[in-house]
Amino acid sequence: MKLRRVMISVLTPALIILLIMGISELWSFKCIEEENAGLRSIAILIPEKDQGIDPEDPMNRRIDFERLRKINPDITGWIYIPGTGIDYPILSGATDTEYLERDFAGNVSRSGSLFTYAGADLSEDGHVCIFGHNMISGQMFGRLKRYVTENYASDCRDLYLYTSERTKHGTLHSVFQCDKYDPVFELNKTENQTAVNELAEKLTARNTADFTEKEEFNQIFTLATCSGATGSDERLTVHFAVTDEKYIL
Repeated sequence: MKLRRVMISVLTPALIILLIMGISELWSFKCIEEENAGLRSIAILIPEKDQGIDPEDPMNRRIDFERLRKINPDITGWIYIPGTGIDYPILSGATDTEYLERDFAGNVSRSGSLFTYAGADLSEDGHVCIFGHNMISGQMFGRLKRYVTENYASDCRDLYLYTSERTKHGTLHSVFQCDKYDPVFELNKTENQTAVNELAEKLTARNTADFTEKEEFNQIFTLATCSGATGSDERLTVHFAVTDEKYIL
């Protein structure tokens, strides 16, 4: 009986602490989502049906970059992958990791942002790496792992990337695990179409997902997030090849 009372006296505070930590974690995720939802509400412009443009086609979405850059001039693009919850701004800071722990407004945030290497050109670079945290809540790039474990490879194959000058449509090209020292992260810029084609062939050879991709393309976006145990060097990479784009008039 005495042992039971001791166990209760020890375990009860521990359980209370865990409960408080869990509630705090959920509240943090909720706040992050509300902030991003608020940003979407002012940044994403959907055409009206009476304008003669299909509002359901993501290629007809517009992003109010003028408004976004008043919030933070480091916002260089916007990424949308239907069916995944990925619908966020892309940031490029003065250093490669500036937005690893900062939100779209530049405030310190555990979720960080989706970001590129410093100086990356989303419109012109033949290969661009975009990084984001593997959030347990599924936010940021937390759902990329489903390209390995679920039917994302066949159901969520379309990527839309927006800049102030262009709207791009990409299709899934390759999915594979690697480590953070992999050469794919060193090839952030390719100088010509031949280099892009050579990179694409290497990515195809490493693909582990069950799909085929044979369309012509002119640019590759590599989405990367942490994989495996917390703090490990493992990375999951999901690659999209741009097959269509249009200029913003």
